[in-house]
Amino acid sequence: MHDEMTASLAARPRVLPTVLFVERDLASLALVEQVMRHVPGVRLVPLMQGHLAVELAHGHCPALILLDTRLLDADGDQVLADLRADPRTAAIPVVTMSPDATDKEIERFRAAGAVRHLCTPFDLDDLVRTISEYAPAARPRAGGGERGGIFQPTGG
Repeated sequence: MHDEMTASLAARPRVLPTVLFVERDLASLALVEQVMRHVPGVRLVPLMQGHLAVELAHGHCPALILLDTRLLDADGDQVLADLRADPRTAAIPVVTMSPDATDKEIERFRAAGAVRHLCTPFDLDDLVRTISEYAPAARPRAGGGERGGIFQPTGG
């Protein structure tokens, strides 16, 4: 019986941790989607509409939400507040992102419940490290570069 249960569990497809990526800029979405192809073990769900973030978080139960705070259709601060106010999403780590954030803005995001803030355009290695921290199954493929980052040019 135990062997049958073990075999049954092993036969099930592995569910990858999900990262919900809420971003206003189509080029940034495309770049991160391309980067995430080098990071097996995580499923990226890209989204440009902030007003759908809470609803999609309910359906996908992400391990992490990357949230652009300067969305076109919604106030990023309000999206973060809505995520924190909903018992089904309150515990999901949220990393806020924005260009040229001041220390005061970053502190405001953290006080509102963000676990970290990334300034955009972000360092791709830092982005992957952040994702790997909150979705531990995400492991970047080995790459070149003197710093050991997966997106560093190997130079010649």
